[in-house]
Amino acid sequence: MSIRLDEMTINEVENYYRKIFDGQLSAEEFDSISKLYRSKYEEVNHYHYDLHYKVAGGMGRGFKYTLAVLYGWYIEELIFNLISKNSKIKSVEYSGNDAEHLFIFDAENKMIKIAGEKTTNPDFLITLNDGRQFFIELKTAAAGVFTIKKGNVMQLYKTVANTDIYSVILMIDIVNGLYEFKDLNYFTNMHPFVNQRMEGQLCYDFPIPTKPFSNLKTEDFLRDYNSEIFNNETVLKYKVLKFTQDTNKAMAKIVKKKLSLDNKIEEFEYQRLTHEQEVSQMISSCPEITTLSWEELYKKLK
Repeated sequence: MSIRLDEMTINEVENYYRKIFDGQLSAEEFDSISKLYRSKYEEVNHYHYDLHYKVAGGMGRGFKYTLAVLYGWYIEELIFNLISKNSKIKSVEYSGNDAEHLFIFDAENKMIKIAGEKTTNPDFLITLNDGRQFFIELKTAAAGVFTIKKGNVMQLYKTVANTDIYSVILMIDIVNGLYEFKDLNYFTNMHPFVNQRMEGQLCYDFPIPTKPFSNLKTEDFLRDYNSEIFNNETVLKYKVLKFTQDTNKAMAKIVKKKLSLDNKIEEFEYQRLTHEQEVSQMISSCPEITTLSWEELYKKLK
């Protein structure tokens, strides 16, 4: 089963979220959050449909992109409140630059923009009762397919390098109200794949969520803590970048381009491997395509 939130009204989304958060948040908590996002929905609809504002960017999805962002903020706030109930956690803070969950209405250009849209900081900064801290990057899926872009993982490596704070990825299955999480060590020996669902971008498979939302109130997010991530090669490369940015701007430009080159080479290699695998599968399924020449086919047609 899959759903398309960006094709749903705020009433439909609210009813859906109410169902999957049933029993996890009080009616007062849920209604307060829903009231806020209903107000944002009505405001952005007014600017788009009544005042004819267009969506800035939007990845070709137009107003559907705006709704997807809004409904993403909505569930993020619900998860924030649910995680805050975890007895092991002292505090939860928003850490991304889009934490305001704010639309910007550009009157001069009649455009709807999103505050902090270009930033890629993790969503939450968690402080445990024992003082330890870690970041959570929240991802949601509504189509029964659980993947994460390589670029998102790389950004989290960079966050670890810049902050020396551990990071985990929390995947939410919003169809079934389930979750799973992994730290960055999980991706160390994994190879990304070319994901045609994501316009051919490199992605990693993510484990299928199996835990009910109720477990978030007791979850130990650092149960598999492994400090080796701080010695990860990619993390060390980003540490070099940060050091040179602070001390030698000219060298920093070289390091940044070298990182980009490494990524391009790696991307090309995975694209090549994917192409070779596809060719091999085609030949295995029909060996005649290599043994039968076009000349022979022309003769048969005659």
